[in-house]
Amino acid sequence: MATENSVSKRLEIYRQKRIRRKRCIAALLLLTVLLAAGIIIVDKSVNSLVSGQQAFSLLDFKNHGANVEITIMNNKVLINIENLRQYLERLKNIFHETLIKKRDNSSESG
Repeated sequence: MATENSVSKRLEIYRQKRIRRKRCIAALLLLTVLLAAGIIIVDKSVNSLVSGQQAFSLLDFKNHGANVEITIMNNKVLINIENLRQYLERLKNIFHETLIKKRDNSSESG
């Protein structure tokens, strides 16, 4: 009797812990969604009052041919896409060469 009681008690304790954990995760997720929605609404409202544009201005992307302009809270960052493409091509070649070397080494040892 005592062991059945302690087992059911332990199961109930862990069930309550799981329920509490799920509620905490749901509350944090809801908080994050509400906070993000509030920030977006305030940004759009302030932007429409100040500049007359209905746009999201905390984070903005503009494509200028070979460059991408990223504006984060009125701080502009200009990224040259051509350099980025060259770096990615080099990285792809390095991975490709290492895979070929790895295949060659495994075929020689096998």
